[in-house]
Amino acid sequence: MKLNKTIIFLTLFFLTTLKCLGQNVDNQSLSFVIDSIMKSNAVTGLQVVIVSKDSIMYQENFGKVQDSEKAITNESMFCVSSITKSFTALGMMILMEEGKLNLNDKLIDIAPEISFDNPWEETHPLKIVHLLEHTTGWSDVLISQYIVDRSQMSSLEQANDFPKSSICSYPPGHFFSYQNSGPT
Repeated sequence: MKLNKTIIFLTLFFLTTLKCLGQNVDNQSLSFVIDSIMKSNAVTGLQVVIVSKDSIMYQENFGKVQDSEKAITNESMFCVSSITKSFTALGMMILMEEGKLNLNDKLIDIAPEISFDNPWEETHPLKIVHLLEHTTGWSDVLISQYIVDRSQMSSLEQANDFPKSSICSYPPGHFFSYQNSGPT
């Protein structure tokens, strides 16, 4: 199933790139291709939106909400999960381009209110770049931590709500280990 999702993503990415680069891809052809990919990969429903700087270039809803007969609409809600990490990284890069942040800034210097334990802080300080590239040395958030409703918590409260996941198990910057609390 993971391979199918990858194929769908790459196909949509390719078609989106063509459309965004001004290639001659009409909306009807794009919708036909997306619908075909969905059927061949047993995808129940999705929404595709292609935007430019100032407008929606393409928006189409396909299929039904999973485990339902309800059609996907513009009001349908989707779990965006880890894609938010990309938005966080993009925001950090914008701050960097504006000169407001450097990826090599030490976390302790720019956000001392974030709790973490790094036994190597003197020789291998935890930097912003480590948070974004998953090289903090932190473990991932524990499954038991996912069941707590954090919707009313600030980002800072959420970041500090994972104390066992904010301990550097190795010097930052040395090894990749996917985790959810760093980008937060």
